Amino acid sequence: MNAKRFFIIVPMAVALLVPPPALHAQTPVGTAFIYQGQLKDGGVPANDEYDFIFRLFDDPVGGTQVGGDVEIDEWLVSDGLFTVELDFGTDVFTGDALWLEVSVRLDGGGEYTELSPRQPLTATPYALYALSGPGSGGFWAANGDDIYNTNMGNVGIGTSEPSHLLHVESSEERAIFGDNLATSGTAYGVYGRSNSTTGFGVYGKATAFSGGNFGVRGDTWSETGVGVFGIAAMGTGNNYGVYGQSQSQTGRAVYGLANSAVGVNYGVYGVSNSPDGWAGYFEGRGYFSGDVGIGTPSPAEALDVDGTVKMTGFQLTTSPTDGYVLTSDGGGVGSWQPSGTGDSLWMTNGDDIYYNDGNVGIGTATPDYDLDVASRAFMDTTEAGAGWIATAGPNGNLNAHFTHLNGYPNNGYVSAKNSFGTTRAGMYITAGGLGEIYADVKNFRVPNPNLPGTDIWYACPEGPEAAAYIRGTAHLVDGRATVTFPDHFTAVATSQGMTVQITPHSAESKGLAVVERSVEGFVVRELFSGAGTYDFDYTVMAVRQGHEDYRVIRPNTEGLPAEEIKAGKPSDADRIADTEVR
Repeated sequence: MNAKRFFIIVPMAVALLVPPPALHAQTPVGTAFIYQGQLKDGGVPANDEYDFIFRLFDDPVGGTQVGGDVEIDEWLVSDGLFTVELDFGTDVFTGDALWLEVSVRLDGGGEYTELSPRQPLTATPYALYALSGPGSGGFWAANGDDIYNTNMGNVGIGTSEPSHLLHVESSEERAIFGDNLATSGTAYGVYGRSNSTTGFGVYGKATAFSGGNFGVRGDTWSETGVGVFGIAAMGTGNNYGVYGQSQSQTGRAVYGLANSAVGVNYGVYGVSNSPDGWAGYFEGRGYFSGDVGIGTPSPAEALDVDGTVKMTGFQLTTSPTDGYVLTSDGGGVGSWQPSGTGDSLWMTNGDDIYYNDGNVGIGTATPDYDLDVASRAFMDTTEAGAGWIATAGPNGNLNAHFTHLNGYPNNGYVSAKNSFGTTRAGMYITAGGLGEIYADVKNFRVPNPNLPGTDIWYACPEGPEAAAYIRGTAHLVDGRATVTFPDHFTAVATSQGMTVQITPHSAESKGLAVVERSVEGFVVRELFSGAGTYDFDYTVMAVRQGHEDYRVIRPNTEGLPAEEIKAGKPSDADRIADTEVR
């Protein structure tokens, strides 16, 4: 078969399949319609069984297909005429013009032939009747995708006597707007819902500039009803369950009235499921004639908060006075009182507080010092005006003092005591600015200039000078030896008064002599021009650099800590001990 030999003549009828108007109240209008056409095969009327495919498009040529395919197989065409019933469903007829495309083939297989041109679908008188409504001229008109009604009366849904421009009556929750006459259950006078990210469940706007008008008003007489109930169901965006706007001087943007005297009802009830939304949002001042509860359903005061209150500021406007402090009575009622009076002993000076009428005790009711802490720590001032701190052990005896060198209030002094309160070690800064330490065992420690990050530690030998020593073993070769001091010794020693002692390891030695010495080392020769080769021990003693004028004998008042006692604490015996071990 030649696929291009088919062609279709302008259809005899394209009509909606509808019953006559007399049956309108009994049988609803369906979505199918009758299509009649004439098919020629090779230029002569067709007489055989054919397969058809019908498609709808929004343009006579090209365009976009609307809806799906309707296939009819093994359809008998007699003398070129055929009549079929086509049903594309309810979503394709929106009032826009459509064109029908027909493809055909002889039953039994092969390729379909697309017939041209596409056939326009035209309205029937019944469809025109549906657009106009009863009466002449019709009630509804179209404006783009919108329809509207400009008649002077009201529109009723669920009622034949509407009392509002749009009056809907229903005893179910699906009431959109109007009077809901149910007196029990969970019905709503107004129920609005918006799933848009910026939409409104209910939007009411009262634009009159005078009078007591309302943007939205909701009344309920049910025991558990809601005057106005709005849901903003979208999980994102800044949407609103209920949004009301009034431009009247005495109007209400949202007015909710719950008239039932029993039950748990609400004048206005708002719920928002959006993380950025609000169940209630107030921009400007808010007024509540009764008590307000936050966290409690039964507030007992004008504002009753059951929980923690977080705020950036606080103002109690009852009798405020500059410099007063806020106190409360036994019932928790706060009031402003002058600072430093009543039960308060502290005074203020700018941002500072102070107390200067006596001693302050922490852990004790009878403080002996300016600050007496639980009899285990003491803080005071000496007669020279410097700070003085002492601590005591659990046995009550002092174990440490933090004070200053006697006669030098700017030079620090720290003394440590044994369990009897007797000073056994001390550290202080002398009048000349040098640090001195006394103890049963002493060390000295200085930075190592030859290896940054390390220190040099020497145990201090006892003697009448601030000395340093080094000892070791060297090797004599052919009667000669040179000993070089390590860097750490040359960094702390001086050649002033340096002594070197040598002990040979050989009985054949003729004797050894130090012929040269300095802070870098010394040179050894065997006596009588000897040429021995053997080991020898040496010990070198030197005065430490910076301590060449070390004084052995000093006045017994030198190097003492400042006055360590007041009012007999600590004991006089401890003061004597400090003098003895200065």
